[in-house]
Amino acid sequence: MAWYGLGTWITNLLQIAGYDLAQALVITLTLNLGAVAGSIVTAWAGDRFGTVPTGVVAAAIAGAALLVLLTHPPLAIVYVAMVLAGVGTHGTQCLIIAAIATYFPDRLRGTALGWGLGVGRIGAVLAPQAGGWLLAATSNDPNSNFLLFGVSALVSAAMLLGIWKGFPVTHDER
Repeated sequence: MAWYGLGTWITNLLQIAGYDLAQALVITLTLNLGAVAGSIVTAWAGDRFGTVPTGVVAAAIAGAALLVLLTHPPLAIVYVAMVLAGVGTHGTQCLIIAAIATYFPDRLRGTALGWGLGVGRIGAVLAPQAGGWLLAATSNDPNSNFLLFGVSALVSAAMLLGIWKGFPVTHDER
């Protein structure tokens, strides 16, 4: 929800928040560069510390970074928040796929990946719609979207924490 919502709405949300188009586009670029870095950093951390524990941290970082935007921080903090949001949201997606491949036995892995990716598409479909509905319902208040996407990332962190504490560690996890 957080990644697809941001991908769809961030440039527009930033413009509504008062940034000019050039700033909004550079901030959007920062989000996506964070996602690239996040894919690499979280892959390394997932190998070192385990995919699910790393996913908990990545999702929590994304959620916190997005909630910081509710405070209307200085531009430098917005850039940092967008990098962290990119790292956390995209990194978490990558880690969930890796976790499924780790936790499910060979005979169920394809089905589990299909279900995981399919359920993930629900967020891809709902996030753009929910973002538009929230903007309409709040007279174009971008904070409604930052709150939705931030809380969505924190819910992901909580769910991953539950999964982490509920599953036995396999030989592939540390």
